[in-house]
Amino acid sequence: MTTPSGSAAAASDTKPKEEHDDTDEQWARTISTAVLQTIDDKKDEASKGPTPDPFLGKQSDTRRFLLNLKLYFAMNPVKANTNEKKKMLLLSLVKGNTSEWKQRETMKLFPEDDDPEEKKKAAEETWSSFKQRFRNEWQPVNVVREAQAKIKQIRMTDRADEYVNRFRLIAMDTKYDDEALMRFFREGLPESLQTKIMLRTDGEPETLDEWYKLAIKYDNQYKLVMANRKKREPIKPKIARKEKEVTVGRLLSESDRKDYMVAGKCFHCAKTGHISRDCPLKGQAQQNPPPPKYEPKKLSPREAFTKIRALIAKQGEGEQEEIFDLMGKEGF
Repeated sequence: MTTPSGSAAAASDTKPKEEHDDTDEQWARTISTAVLQTIDDKKDEASKGPTPDPFLGKQSDTRRFLLNLKLYFAMNPVKANTNEKKKMLLLSLVKGNTSEWKQRETMKLFPEDDDPEEKKKAAEETWSSFKQRFRNEWQPVNVVREAQAKIKQIRMTDRADEYVNRFRLIAMDTKYDDEALMRFFREGLPESLQTKIMLRTDGEPETLDEWYKLAIKYDNQYKLVMANRKKREPIKPKIARKEKEVTVGRLLSESDRKDYMVAGKCFHCAKTGHISRDCPLKGQAQQNPPPPKYEPKKLSPREAFTKIRALIAKQGEGEQEEIFDLMGKEGF
């Protein structure tokens, strides 16, 4: 027979054991969670994407710098999850002519006398407010006017894709419509590329995006053709001296004349056995009357344009590239 006290003792012996098991399991779960969280934090702390280029105080670079910084924040949320971190990242990237402004703003975040009021005031300022103060200090007063002046001067210097990217960035602030932007974009292209786009069989592009795509497409095609041509281009052999002698006739250099005299050759036809005065071929060119001159029919500008487009369309892609290149170089 079991006594009540015995039952209670048995119960008391069992209960602490259950609590001990629960405690061990809870600790194991807590430690595992902490370890996994630490691993995730380490992964997030690793920088993703390139760090933005430093801002050197040039007003025209302000917008680009802030856009690059925004992209970096989005790709590295752990590094920019507080207002203070964002401010410090910006301050670490401003250099050059910004030294005085940078020192002034850094002193606000970390006052020399460790003033708690100053620290509190700096901590309460939002990132948006700090960024706006940065804009007020370094961004041009009239962004639109600045962009409109730039869009008229920008030119393609090397690659079409680089030109498109620079043009797009400036165009965002101009407030111009697409019709005006298409004109400025076209004027910034090399003449040969302009001509090729405008003479294509489908006619001129009707949208700004179409201008962008065609400029990149034709520029890439041209560069590919030129690269392949350089690979295939054979080394030009030197012209044989004998061939040169036959074709030059009287237009001989002094050294050629001496060689002819030594070899006993005619100055006119480069053959031996006679001299140029007695050359049997001399005067034959004058005996044949010149062919009648053909006067072509004068074409109207529209007829000439249509004929040129049709002739170009019949050529292969490589030949078209060469034609447009020549047209651009010759100022066609």
